[in-house]
Amino acid sequence: MDSIENLINYYNKSEKNDIYYKVVERILGNIHAVKDATIYELADMCYSSPATISRVVKKLGFRNYTDFKAQINYALRNYRYLNMNTRDVELAEDSDIIQFYFNFLINNILNIKEKIEYSQIARISDCLNRAEEVLFYAGSQVIPTQTLQKDLIVSNKKSIVYDDFISQEQSLDRIREGTVVFAIIANLVEMTPIRSILKRAKNLGAYVITICSGEKNEYLKYSDIQICFEGTKTSMDIYIFMILINLIKYDYCHRYVDHFLEKLY
Repeated sequence: MDSIENLINYYNKSEKNDIYYKVVERILGNIHAVKDATIYELADMCYSSPATISRVVKKLGFRNYTDFKAQINYALRNYRYLNMNTRDVELAEDSDIIQFYFNFLINNILNIKEKIEYSQIARISDCLNRAEEVLFYAGSQVIPTQTLQKDLIVSNKKSIVYDDFISQEQSLDRIREGTVVFAIIANLVEMTPIRSILKRAKNLGAYVITICSGEKNEYLKYSDIQICFEGTKTSMDIYIFMILINLIKYDYCHRYVDHFLEKLY
């Protein structure tokens, strides 16, 4: 869930008499102004006070207003990737969007099918099985990663998902011998922090697995295992991440989870 989705989720689920409901509504109504606004300017836009804005952003899970602004800017700059399935394509009014969409999806799936090898999947499964703890660095791919996290927990493996740079950096304190860092890295704007985080994780002794949507990437030198594909820099890439995570999930379940479940039946 990106920062804009976080705002929308709060707005949709909160009661209209919630003290922060109107503030969040006005933030959403001024979403493009947030990245350049001071806390005082945003407070004026929301007919509120800087103290209230500060409380709102902390309630939404941000460390402070600076973090909130940075995350909103990140979500807007990467909006095409996070929310759109095609890029740089203009369709005529009479175009068959269904045909275009599925052809684009199928071609991307077939491309990754040709490149992926079972040995890569098996190595990752084996690594997860040997791990003392798995730290997932998931970003926008948090949902498919949580499905794999559940499999690890069922097979008695400690695991946790970190979906933002701040929590990922803080998680480095958890790294011990036997820790696996499993990073899902989209080819987005402003990904410099994850390079530094992976470098530090590697230096601390973590075994690092990366899945990247860029064949030429700077994360290979920090990775013990890497699967990469040439992404489209749109949300279509999320489908490919989901496919790769599901392949690992199916293999891991087949070889390391099923016997736990057989004891229950």
